[in-house]
Amino acid sequence: FVNVLPNSMMAPTAAPYNPISAAQHTIQNPLHQKLTADSVSQTVHLSRSQFHTLFRRQTGQTFVEYLTQLRLEWACRLLRETGWSVLDISTFVGFTAPAYFHRLFHRKMGITPKQYRQKAKKI
Repeated sequence: FVNVLPNSMMAPTAAPYNPISAAQHTIQNPLHQKLTADSVSQTVHLSRSQFHTLFRRQTGQTFVEYLTQLRLEWACRLLRETGWSVLDISTFVGFTAPAYFHRLFHRKMGITPKQYRQKAKKI
């Protein structure tokens, strides 16, 4: 049997389901909500250990490292683009302890959130 339809008329083939891509989408949408590896692994129908293994293999980061990086990137954007307080931003992006957010931000960025905002305003 020879296929006589041009490629443009053939039914598109669906991309195979990728649970880690689905997990990344789940993580990126409600960053301000409390997310756990368990809740995300259940959402993408993987056991916790499968999820951790596949997530690390595909992203090169652990779930917590990935989530923290996204939250800090979002915090940086909010520091640059809004007048919200650092406390409001830390809470909004999902940190429950403002002091932890401050320490983590300083460790990862090399400056405090307030200093980051001041530098961003100068640019």
